[in-house]
Amino acid sequence: MGEIRCIILGSGTYPLVTDATHHHPGPTFNRLFCFIRGSALVTMGRRVIPLDASRSWLLPTGRSFHVTYAAGSLFHFFHFRWLDPLGQEIFASDASVSDINLGELSSLLVAAHGSEAEGERLRWHPLLLACVAAFRPQGIRPYQRCERHQDLIAHVHRHAGNGLNVASLARREGISAAALSKRFRRDTGMGLKHWLLATTMERARERLATSEAPIQEVANQLGYADPFHFQRAFKSIVGLTPTAFRRSLRLVEEGG
Repeated sequence: MGEIRCIILGSGTYPLVTDATHHHPGPTFNRLFCFIRGSALVTMGRRVIPLDASRSWLLPTGRSFHVTYAAGSLFHFFHFRWLDPLGQEIFASDASVSDINLGELSSLLVAAHGSEAEGERLRWHPLLLACVAAFRPQGIRPYQRCERHQDLIAHVHRHAGNGLNVASLARREGISAAALSKRFRRDTGMGLKHWLLATTMERARERLATSEAPIQEVANQLGYADPFHFQRAFKSIVGLTPTAFRRSLRLVEEGG
């Protein structure tokens, strides 16, 4: 079976001279803050979350929030995605995590992260993984029954976007499309058709994030001749259009 993956999108150190407020609509990645000094208040719906050097909060994907930083604050931030073996977001709701005291882990991560010198990621990457794992999200699927789909899942990850559909997978498995869909949903809690689309859009998200290729070119690479069909499919999974998604990645460099 596949492993849980952490995809690091960005990190940095952010000093605040004056009070500042940032709004983040529907973020497509997780955030972890480690404060050196000062504090912040995160407002997510009716929930208000205090952040400072003693408490850390892992912010989920997909939930819009405001964050207000106190003047004189200094913190390290990490932007990443934490994916389960099926490629789905683990920290995707505010109910999945809580604020915790990372203690020495936070201090070690900040010390290793330093000023994000080129080539230094290997020093702090394992510490970030340890910090994220400390949040122990509730409700992660049990994967024992997924083992029977190990070969199918690996096949889809290798060939996502190459014309795969439920019918072609069923032929490969030697059973009917209805039987395969029923078995997959029973064992994973997810519809096979939706998972195929989500996996293809995950591939699209990776290509949009790591290349300057035009959106039309990315769509063609994944088997979408109609760019509007691709944009609708992408937004249905990611929550943003491909253009807005790329714009959100550029905001990573601003911190917070």
